[in-house]
Amino acid sequence: MLISGLRDGSDVKEQQASPARITQSILPVLKTYSGTSIAVTGCHATRSSRESCEYDLLVVGEELLAAKSIRVKNLYADLIFVRDKDIRQVSDPEFALTLSTLVPLRDSEWVLATASSQAKKSLKESSAKASKNRLSSALKALGRVDEKLSEGKLEGADFWLLSAGYDFSLSILYSGGTIASPSHLLSQMKKGSRRPHSSFKEWADSVGLPLASRETSENRLGGLMVLYDVLRTVELDGSLARPLARYRSKDAEEIVRRKAGYLLDTLLSTESFAYLGYELVRTMVDLHRYQAAKLGREPVHQEIIESLTKGSDRLLSEQVIRSLGLVRSREMLMASSQALRESIAQQARGI
Repeated sequence: MLISGLRDGSDVKEQQASPARITQSILPVLKTYSGTSIAVTGCHATRSSRESCEYDLLVVGEELLAAKSIRVKNLYADLIFVRDKDIRQVSDPEFALTLSTLVPLRDSEWVLATASSQAKKSLKESSAKASKNRLSSALKALGRVDEKLSEGKLEGADFWLLSAGYDFSLSILYSGGTIASPSHLLSQMKKGSRRPHSSFKEWADSVGLPLASRETSENRLGGLMVLYDVLRTVELDGSLARPLARYRSKDAEEIVRRKAGYLLDTLLSTESFAYLGYELVRTMVDLHRYQAAKLGREPVHQEIIESLTKGSDRLLSEQVIRSLGLVRSREMLMASSQALRESIAQQARGI
């Protein structure tokens, strides 16, 4: 099947909400966290949001609380908490890129304005670092693809090719100074494909977009919700409570459903499939982290599919793996892997 669900101007109607309008919308959040600085980040900050997009709110205070998703009337938001001292000295280049586009809603002692200003000054450096880091991760994932193919484990090879493809796309976007937004990833890559020496096709093949349709997107969403449900209902000890907090609310599931459903309803099934693929990669990694901690082991990422689906400690059925779309043939995996490897080499020369 050819890549479907694309149309000219497929970004659909962007939301052009002003800071004042955003502040009014999330007033209950501002009241709850009254002693903090709060900013909008993500696609709402860059004014590229769709009506289904949640607000990404950066909450700066003295305590490092666990991230969470909330609903206020018809508005959904992801709250990301960071300590005041951590935003003043940022080491993560991807976080620095996020800070460069934030929109302050309440800024105690100008901490957000200062952080944003510093991030903008180091934008070129942060973009290069973030791009190189993601490219390194993509190359490492391709090594795992080769390993799984040699063992005849196609589902594992498929998963790691997805992982490599998404890391590659983030490297491409970061190198151009674009802040990646998961549910806008296909649109962002399409814009980048207008540049010379584009690797759009190689990326699209690596993340399986030729398989995209309404049916495969709906199946992938169903499988992803199984993963969310597991992580929402299991017991988490102290070491995992914060990193896996994003799954603990039903609102987190609803955010994913809203975004995927909106894309399907607006005939953007390929965008939906691409977004859900990004989500399934990081959710599978998190589920494996939980499983390893429960069993008192260190995560063995190259065995992620096998550990989750085989043996007495398995958490997922083979049916769930198929619903997620990890069904590509050996020939498809080998061809896409090789093409992506060549694109990675080309990208490395340009950074």
